[in-house]
Amino acid sequence: MQLCNIIDSLPDPLVLIDNEFRLIRTNRSVSRIIGRPELQGERCYSIFLHNNEPCNVTVAECPVRSVLETGIPTTTRHYILTHDGRKKNSVVTAFPVEISDRLLIGLIWKLNSNIEHPHTEKMINFYRMAVLGSLISVMVHNINSSLHSVNNYTKLLLKKVEDGASPEEVKGYLEKLDRANRLSADLVRPLLDFARRGAIYTGSFISLKDAVDEVINLFSSIFLMKKIRVNLEILSEGICIRRQPLITVLFSIFQNAIEAMKGGGELTVKINYREIVISDTGQGIPPEKLDIILSEREDEITLKGMGLKIARIMMKDLAGRLLLKSKKGEGTEVMLRF
Repeated sequence: MQLCNIIDSLPDPLVLIDNEFRLIRTNRSVSRIIGRPELQGERCYSIFLHNNEPCNVTVAECPVRSVLETGIPTTTRHYILTHDGRKKNSVVTAFPVEISDRLLIGLIWKLNSNIEHPHTEKMINFYRMAVLGSLISVMVHNINSSLHSVNNYTKLLLKKVEDGASPEEVKGYLEKLDRANRLSADLVRPLLDFARRGAIYTGSFISLKDAVDEVINLFSSIFLMKKIRVNLEILSEGICIRRQPLITVLFSIFQNAIEAMKGGGELTVKINYREIVISDTGQGIPPEKLDIILSEREDEITLKGMGLKIARIMMKDLAGRLLLKSKKGEGTEVMLRF
């Protein structure tokens, strides 16, 4: 009874849903928005979206299906339709709840979240295009290196054949060519994934370690060219997070660190269960720029420092936090907590 009173007193809408999309429990906030006191047994798609059938969307776009199929909590943008048809934008967090050996899905909405601020939304979309441009630049550099390897192996193979190489030698070079070609395909895949419609908020899940590995591999040739040494400390694989927003956040932080270490340096990445700490030995961030990045005001997003600023906003959308410590001339430390 005490738990029910606590749930009812919550200001944000909260519901428990079963695997057939039926509402098992709702709090008073839901009843106020929907305009009906009794909702138990109703379908979520009928009550919240005014649909007669289950939503025809991907798993990643439905927080209930996402948790049912992965067992992993997720946070994404969504909305509720009120009893009079008004649309209330929100950020919704879905999570598994086990009651008497029965798996239910808990949903809690944060209505009118800052992530829906029109200026912020516009800047996030703009920044997504900027990241896509940077990603293409890195891809071109990496693919060029891969094609250079293919070219070298092809020339060697032709010479070996002319010299009467054995079938085993020819097979060895063909296998190297195959690996180089597959590497090119692997390099293009992140770009294709990122460019898909809605990629920032949809897609598969990835562990913190795998996400860091993916971004390090992406920048590997850049690190070599810029004389940046990478130190990786893994204390845990880390929890699983939505892949694309996490990759975008990490890409922004790594790119910022690379730009700060113009003469080379060290990039240290530590991974724990719910935390990633990234520190560089670059030039640091001036106090006035740091204030803009850390400001809660969305209308202060500017092109300068936009990457870290929007990474911080995107972390909030992932139900996480971005903490930043920097001193001019002494480097920067970025901590991601989930």
